[in-house]
Amino acid sequence: MERCSSFLSSRPSRYGPETADRTQSKPWKLKRYDSTVMTNDIDSRDRRIINALQRDGRADVLDVAERTNLPATTVQKRLKHLTETDIITGYESRIDYGQLGYELTVIFKIDVNGPVDGFMHDLRNDPHVVSLYEITGEFDVLAIGTFPDTATMNERIRTILSSPDIRAGRTNIVTNTVRENDPVEIEEAEPTRGND
Repeated sequence: MERCSSFLSSRPSRYGPETADRTQSKPWKLKRYDSTVMTNDIDSRDRRIINALQRDGRADVLDVAERTNLPATTVQKRLKHLTETDIITGYESRIDYGQLGYELTVIFKIDVNGPVDGFMHDLRNDPHVVSLYEITGEFDVLAIGTFPDTATMNERIRTILSSPDIRAGRTNIVTNTVRENDPVEIEEAEPTRGND
């Protein structure tokens, strides 16, 4: 630490004589990180970028820069970081399946008899399943499917629930969609107090 301080004090300051003598000021400190903080720390710029993209995933770098009041180069750099660290994993379109004739949405709750992984693999490849979750509680799996008509829906329900991998299952038909796939507004993290 002394070598660093003497090196810095021997260099001329760009900011005037009051900052030139580092030996008289506070010693340099390393920032301490709380172990509960995520590995991929994100800052307020990242949060603003993520929120802008959640509102419009087709926005280009210049649009995001304008919406977040950040320079385009910063947005581009942060997007690269967010993608490389798998915080942003892709860009998707929101589809209104009802407009395409898929007017029935069904929720499957399934209690699997044995390992869940194999059953999940089969269900993951089902073209009607749009969401698939492994859950805790009375059931092991929650799947959401969309169907164009009751005949197709009934056939899939019979096929899925007749699997020998299933101990029990329940289905619910969605009668009204109030809110679906809305983005989560990423808020600023509460500041943590450390030993500064």
